[in-house]
Amino acid sequence: MGESNIGTLDDGNWRVLGVEFLSSVSGQPRLQAECTQQSETSASYTIGKPLMLGQYRWNGNGSIISRIYEKNFNQSHALPDWPYGAFQDVSVVYPNVDKQVVFFQWMSSNSCKELILDAPSLSYSEKNVKLKYKNWNSSSVSEKNIQLPYTLSTSNRLWTVLGIYFDSSVSSESRVSATCKGLN
Repeated sequence: MGESNIGTLDDGNWRVLGVEFLSSVSGQPRLQAECTQQSETSASYTIGKPLMLGQYRWNGNGSIISRIYEKNFNQSHALPDWPYGAFQDVSVVYPNVDKQVVFFQWMSSNSCKELILDAPSLSYSEKNVKLKYKNWNSSSVSEKNIQLPYTLSTSNRLWTVLGIYFDSSVSSESRVSATCKGLN
């Protein structure tokens, strides 16, 4: 991938890529993406339809990878986006006729055993959501109806995948945050 096949990359926008396999996949394949200095391929892309999960429109993902950065919890850094991706992250929901869903992956740690989920700019009635979560490699999903803000706890140092499914479509663009409890 590069500017010749996906367009300008320094415009400040995030890129979300969907990969579709043309035939069924067996076993436990891995799909990896890595930064490289190699030239991009001649492959082109197609702008896809919105990703729908039943009646929910996917609006984004976030990551909290706290275990890797655990020694830096509550330390300031010169990086402009610090501590996003390490101890907090956001996704954005957009008003639409469909209900919204966002996902976070959370690598818990001793300094981040609790994760606060919120959408502060939404009205009280728009904060009713269904929370679905599971260990990364588990097929068993837990779900509960909650109201944001909500604190999710874990006693294990695991990878957790969680989805926040909004009960009704939001009326305005809003950030949905996931933040390690105790982060300054």
